[in-house]
Amino acid sequence: MLDFGCGSLRLGRLAIPYLDSGNYFGLEPDLSLVEAGFAEELGHDARVLKRPTFSQDDNFSAEVFGCKFDFIIAQSVFSHAGSGPLRTALSSFRRSLEPGGLILANWLLGPEEPSLPLDTTSWVYPRCVPFMPDRIVAHADEAGLAIAACPWVHPGLNWFVLAASSEDLPDRTALTALKLGPPDWS
Repeated sequence: MLDFGCGSLRLGRLAIPYLDSGNYFGLEPDLSLVEAGFAEELGHDARVLKRPTFSQDDNFSAEVFGCKFDFIIAQSVFSHAGSGPLRTALSSFRRSLEPGGLILANWLLGPEEPSLPLDTTSWVYPRCVPFMPDRIVAHADEAGLAIAACPWVHPGLNWFVLAASSEDLPDRTALTALKLGPPDWS
Protein backbone atom coordinates (compact mmCIF):
# COMPACT_ATOMS: atom_id res chain seq x y z
CA MET A 1 0.00 0.00 0.00
CA LEU A 2 1.24 3.47 -0.91
CA ASP A 3 0.07 6.32 1.31
CA PHE A 4 0.75 9.21 -1.08
CA GLY A 5 1.23 12.35 1.02
CA CYS A 6 1.23 10.37 4.28
CA GLY A 7 1.94 13.38 6.50
CA SER A 8 1.94 12.54 10.20
CA LEU A 9 0.55 9.04 9.51
CA ARG A 10 -3.13 9.94 9.64
CA LEU A 11 -3.80 6.73 7.69
CA GLY A 12 -0.49 5.03 8.47
CA ARG A 13 -1.20 4.79 12.19
CA LEU A 14 -4.23 2.65 11.30
CA ALA A 15 -2.79 0.67 8.37
CA ILE A 16 0.76 -0.13 9.48
CA PRO A 17 -0.27 -2.39 12.40
CA TYR A 18 -2.51 -4.48 10.10
CA LEU A 19 -0.23 -4.84 7.08
CA ASP A 20 2.48 -7.48 6.79
CA SER A 21 5.96 -6.22 7.53
CA GLY A 22 7.42 -4.21 4.64
CA ASN A 23 4.06 -3.55 2.92
CA TYR A 24 3.41 0.08 3.90
CA PHE A 25 5.03 2.80 1.81
CA GLY A 26 4.65 6.49 2.62
CA LEU A 27 5.60 9.41 0.44
CA GLU A 28 5.92 12.71 2.31
CA PRO A 29 8.19 15.64 1.41
CA ASP A 30 8.30 16.78 5.06
CA LEU A 31 9.70 13.78 6.95
CA SER A 32 9.40 15.67 10.25
CA LEU A 33 5.65 14.99 9.96
CA VAL A 34 6.35 11.25 9.67
CA GLU A 35 8.62 11.39 12.72
CA ALA A 36 5.89 13.19 14.66
CA GLY A 37 3.43 10.46 13.64
CA PHE A 38 5.66 7.78 15.12
CA ALA A 39 6.48 9.81 18.22
CA GLU A 40 2.93 10.94 18.99
CA GLU A 41 0.64 8.29 17.52
CA LEU A 42 2.13 4.98 16.48
CA GLY A 43 5.26 4.45 18.54
CA HIS A 44 8.74 3.62 17.30
CA ASP A 45 8.36 -0.13 17.93
CA ALA A 46 5.91 -0.25 15.01
CA ARG A 47 8.67 1.06 12.74
CA VAL A 48 11.01 -1.71 13.83
CA LEU A 49 8.39 -4.49 13.68
CA LYS A 50 6.55 -3.46 10.51
CA ARG A 51 9.46 -1.97 8.50
CA PRO A 52 7.51 0.73 6.63
CA THR A 53 9.38 2.52 3.84
CA PHE A 54 9.32 6.29 3.38
CA SER A 55 10.49 8.75 0.75
CA GLN A 56 10.55 12.52 0.86
CA ASP A 57 10.49 12.84 -2.92
CA ASP A 58 8.43 15.88 -3.92
CA ASN A 59 7.99 15.17 -7.63
CA PHE A 60 4.46 13.71 -7.31
CA SER A 61 5.78 10.32 -8.43
CA ALA A 62 4.92 6.92 -6.95
CA GLU A 63 7.78 5.33 -8.86
CA VAL A 64 10.46 6.37 -6.35
CA PHE A 65 9.96 3.05 -4.53
CA GLY A 66 10.59 0.88 -7.59
CA CYS A 67 7.67 -1.46 -6.87
CA LYS A 68 4.01 -1.92 -7.69
CA PHE A 69 1.11 -1.38 -5.31
CA ASP A 70 -2.23 -3.08 -4.70
CA PHE A 71 -3.56 0.13 -3.17
CA ILE A 72 -2.57 3.78 -3.57
CA ILE A 73 -4.28 6.34 -1.37
CA ALA A 74 -3.98 10.09 -1.86
CA GLN A 75 -5.94 11.93 0.82
CA SER A 76 -6.03 15.73 0.81
CA VAL A 77 -3.20 15.95 -1.73
CA PHE A 78 -4.89 16.94 -4.99
CA SER A 79 -6.95 19.60 -3.23
CA HIS A 80 -3.66 21.55 -2.98
CA ALA A 81 -2.19 20.90 -6.44
CA GLY A 82 -2.98 22.02 -9.96
CA SER A 83 -3.25 20.00 -13.15
CA GLY A 84 0.52 19.68 -13.65
CA PRO A 85 1.23 17.71 -10.47
CA LEU A 86 -2.07 15.85 -10.88
CA ARG A 87 -1.08 14.65 -14.37
CA THR A 88 2.33 13.54 -13.08
CA ALA A 89 0.84 11.70 -10.10
CA LEU A 90 -1.94 9.91 -12.00
CA SER A 91 0.42 8.75 -14.76
CA SER A 92 2.86 7.55 -12.13
CA PHE A 93 0.06 5.79 -10.23
CA ARG A 94 -0.95 3.96 -13.43
CA ARG A 95 2.61 2.72 -13.98
CA SER A 96 2.94 1.73 -10.29
CA LEU A 97 -0.34 -0.16 -9.95
CA GLU A 98 -0.48 -3.95 -9.68
CA PRO A 99 -3.02 -5.65 -11.96
CA GLY A 100 -6.39 -5.37 -10.21
CA GLY A 101 -5.08 -2.64 -7.91
CA LEU A 102 -7.08 0.38 -6.80
CA ILE A 103 -6.35 4.05 -6.26
CA LEU A 104 -8.39 6.10 -3.79
CA ALA A 105 -8.06 9.86 -4.02
CA ASN A 106 -10.08 12.90 -3.10
CA TRP A 107 -10.58 16.30 -4.67
CA LEU A 108 -12.26 19.54 -3.81
CA LEU A 109 -15.10 19.87 -6.32
CA GLY A 110 -16.17 23.26 -7.53
CA PRO A 111 -15.77 25.95 -10.15
CA GLU A 112 -12.25 26.81 -11.17
CA GLU A 113 -10.84 29.93 -9.56
CA PRO A 114 -9.40 32.49 -12.02
CA SER A 115 -6.97 33.71 -9.32
CA LEU A 116 -5.48 30.21 -9.07
CA PRO A 117 -4.81 28.78 -12.52
CA LEU A 118 -5.27 25.02 -12.68
CA ASP A 119 -2.22 24.63 -14.88
CA THR A 120 0.08 25.46 -11.99
CA THR A 121 3.02 23.07 -11.81
CA SER A 122 3.53 23.31 -8.09
CA TRP A 123 2.04 22.65 -4.70
CA VAL A 124 -0.21 25.50 -3.56
CA TYR A 125 -0.70 24.55 0.10
CA PRO A 126 -2.39 25.97 2.19
CA ARG A 127 -4.63 27.22 -0.62
CA CYS A 128 -7.19 24.80 -2.02
CA VAL A 129 -7.67 24.10 -5.71
CA PRO A 130 -11.20 23.19 -6.79
CA PHE A 131 -11.70 20.94 -9.82
CA MET A 132 -14.79 20.36 -11.90
CA PRO A 133 -15.64 16.63 -12.11
CA ASP A 134 -15.21 16.55 -15.90
CA ARG A 135 -11.62 17.80 -15.54
CA ILE A 136 -10.84 15.04 -13.01
CA VAL A 137 -12.30 12.43 -15.37
CA ALA A 138 -10.28 13.89 -18.27
CA HIS A 139 -7.05 13.66 -16.26
CA ALA A 140 -7.85 10.06 -15.30
CA ASP A 141 -8.57 9.18 -18.96
CA GLU A 142 -5.32 10.84 -20.03
CA ALA A 143 -3.42 8.65 -17.53
CA GLY A 144 -5.18 5.49 -18.76
CA LEU A 145 -7.27 5.09 -15.62
CA ALA A 146 -10.94 4.27 -15.16
CA ILE A 147 -12.66 6.34 -12.47
CA ALA A 148 -15.84 6.25 -10.38
CA ALA A 149 -17.19 8.45 -7.63
CA CYS A 150 -16.93 6.88 -4.18
CA PRO A 151 -19.44 7.77 -1.44
CA TRP A 152 -16.95 8.01 1.43
CA VAL A 153 -17.57 11.07 3.53
CA HIS A 154 -14.77 13.60 3.91
CA PRO A 155 -15.78 17.13 4.90
CA GLY A 156 -15.36 19.38 1.89
CA LEU A 157 -13.68 16.79 -0.35
CA ASN A 158 -15.05 14.13 -2.65
CA TRP A 159 -13.57 10.63 -2.97
CA PHE A 160 -13.00 8.77 -6.22
CA VAL A 161 -11.75 5.25 -6.91
CA LEU A 162 -9.52 4.66 -9.93
CA ALA A 163 -8.18 1.51 -11.59
CA ALA A 164 -6.31 0.42 -14.69
CA SER A 165 -9.56 -0.80 -16.24
CA SER A 166 -13.25 -0.34 -15.59
CA GLU A 167 -13.51 -4.09 -14.84
CA ASP A 168 -11.27 -3.53 -11.80
CA LEU A 169 -13.50 -0.82 -10.33
CA PRO A 170 -15.89 -1.87 -7.55
CA ASP A 171 -19.45 -2.21 -8.81
CA ARG A 172 -22.25 0.14 -7.72
CA THR A 173 -23.35 -2.26 -4.94
CA ALA A 174 -19.86 -2.39 -3.45
CA LEU A 175 -19.46 1.38 -3.66
CA THR A 176 -22.86 1.94 -2.05
CA ALA A 177 -21.83 -0.38 0.80
CA LEU A 178 -18.94 2.00 1.55
CA LYS A 179 -21.27 4.90 2.28
CA LEU A 180 -20.94 5.95 5.88
CA GLY A 181 -23.95 6.51 8.03
CA PRO A 182 -26.63 4.45 9.71
CA PRO A 183 -27.54 1.23 7.90
CA ASP A 184 -30.62 1.19 5.74
CA TRP A 185 -32.58 -1.78 7.11
CA SER A 186 -35.48 -1.44 4.68
